[in-house]
Amino acid sequence: MGPVLRRVLLVAIAAALACAAVVLDPRAAWACSCAPVTTRQAFEGADAVFRGTVSARGRVGRGTDGRVELRFDVSRVFKGRVFSDQVVLTATDSAACGIPAAVGTQWLIFANESIEGSGDRLVTRLKTTLCSGNLPGVSTPSVLGRGTFPRPGSSDTQEKTVQADIRIDRALKIAGTTSLVLLVLGGAALLVIWRPRRAGR
Repeated sequence: MGPVLRRVLLVAIAAALACAAVVLDPRAAWACSCAPVTTRQAFEGADAVFRGTVSARGRVGRGTDGRVELRFDVSRVFKGRVFSDQVVLTATDSAACGIPAAVGTQWLIFANESIEGSGDRLVTRLKTTLCSGNLPGVSTPSVLGRGTFPRPGSSDTQEKTVQADIRIDRALKIAGTTSLVLLVLGGAALLVIWRPRRAGR
């Protein structure tokens, strides 16, 4: 093979590899990889463990902030603070370790608390991944015991209550600071007015 032909062949191979890189899904290089975990290990590492049926699934946020909100109709709770209508966050797809929980399917969920939002919108929400040890289906491993009933109401309502409390606390702090400043200014004004009258006597 001559040098010219060899150079043409190398260029053709490089071009083919470049085209393949464009065609292939770049997320494949970032596929989710999980170490094996037992149910007991998943339980010990989770903040909340419950069984429930997916009642709604919706994507929220954009770009790197995008995620999926899974709403569960919870039947039993084995650990943590879980409501009968509980929202859990997960990644947008399995390549990013999001769980493929479809509406109507039952799951045993192992979730951890995650801080969402900022400022007045700062709340603690539950988040889970493919690596958390979640199990689809209706069976419950005996290691979890019988469990308890979930808290009544919705986790959304709890989040709104927390946000309202934060706003009230902030408003009270501002009002208290303003009252203190006005009190100091009023005292200073009375002192200025009182001193000349005393000197004139």
